[in-house]
Amino acid sequence: MSYISGARKVRVMARYDVIVVGAGIIGAAVSYYSAKKGLKVALVDKKYPASGASGACNGGLSYFGKSGKLLQDAYDSLILYRELAKELDYPIEICQDELFVQLATTEEEIAELEKNVEECKRFGLDAEMVSKSTLHSLIPGLSNKPIGGAIAQGGLHGFVNPFTVIYGYLDKVKKLEGTIIPNWEVVGILTSGRKVKGVVNKKEEALYAPVVVISSGFETAYLLQSLNLTLNIMPNRGVVLVTEKAPWKLKKKLMGANFGSTGQNVSLCIEQTLEGNLLIGSSQEIGVLIREPNIDLIARIANNALSFYPSLGKVNIIRAFTGVRPHREEGPFLGEIKEYEGLFVASGHGGMGITLAPWTGRTVALMIAS
Repeated sequence: MSYISGARKVRVMARYDVIVVGAGIIGAAVSYYSAKKGLKVALVDKKYPASGASGACNGGLSYFGKSGKLLQDAYDSLILYRELAKELDYPIEICQDELFVQLATTEEEIAELEKNVEECKRFGLDAEMVSKSTLHSLIPGLSNKPIGGAIAQGGLHGFVNPFTVIYGYLDKVKKLEGTIIPNWEVVGILTSGRKVKGVVNKKEEALYAPVVVISSGFETAYLLQSLNLTLNIMPNRGVVLVTEKAPWKLKKKLMGANFGSTGQNVSLCIEQTLEGNLLIGSSQEIGVLIREPNIDLIARIANNALSFYPSLGKVNIIRAFTGVRPHREEGPFLGEIKEYEGLFVASGHGGMGITLAPWTGRTVALMIAS
C-alpha cells in the first residue's frame, strides 16, 4: 500500500487508532490510558523506552511549589500513583511516605515558601512553615546555612523509579494488544489538508492513524516545526549525581527553595533510593543539548549539596547522568493542535514530568476518546 502526502509517496506499514511518538514516561502513560479505552495504539521511539529525559532524572514526586490548576493536577496524579502498581500488576519501585522539606537561605526565599504553603492550604493540602531549629531536629547533620523552610507530607511525597513505571505501562499496553516499536525515528507528520494521517520515518515508511500524539520531550519542537508550528518548547539540560549506598536512611526529600527557578543554574535536591543510594542535584541549562556533564558542573552540584548537608562528605559519588528536559515557560502543553485535526501534544513538563505522568496520560486519553 502507499499513501500520498503532498508530493511525498510513502509505504504504509500498518494502521492504528492512535500513534504516540516518544516512549518516555509521558508517552508510556498516554499509550496505556488510550489502550485501556479500547483504542489500537502504537508507541514509537527513535531509540528505546526511557532513553531520554525520563531515564535520566531523580524521579521525585511532589505537589509542593505548584499553584492553581497545576497544583490540583499534581495532587490528582499522585493519587493515581498510589494504586498504579496494583492497577498495572507490575512491581513499580515507589515510595510516597517521605517528608518533603524545602530549605530557604534568604528572607526572600522564606517569603516565596510562605506563598507556596498558603497555596497548598487553599487546596486543603498538607504544608507548613518551620523554623531553623525545627529543621535541625528533623534533619540531623543539617548545616546552619538554611534560615527556615517548609515541610509537607500527606502520604503523597517521595520518589519513583521512572524505568519501572515505564516498563509497567508498556507491559500493560502489550497485554491490551498495543504495539511498541523501538528504533523507529519519526521525521515527519503525514497530513491530508488539515487532518493528521500518520507519521513517517527516514526510510519513507509510514504508520497510519487518525490521531497522533507527540510526547517526544524537547524534540517535540522539531516535529512541530515541520508543520510550521511552535509551542515554545526548549531543551533544558539537568545533571544528577549518584552516590554509593549511604549508611543511613534519610527518609526525607530535601530541596532548596530556589529549585526549579530557571534563573538558578544549580540548586539543591537530595533524595535516597530504596536501595540506599543518594541522588544529588540539580542543574538547569536552557538551550544546552550536550549530554556529557563537565567536571566543573559536577563539582558545583556536589559542593552546593555539601554546604547544606555536610554528611554527604562521608559517601562517594559513583557516577553522574544527564537528561535534557522539555522546558516550556508557560508550563506543560496538553491538547489538540487547532491547526490540524487529530494532532495532539503532551510535552513541556520540564522537571514535573514524573509527578504529572499518570494524570497527563489519563487526561490526553480522555481528550482523544471524546
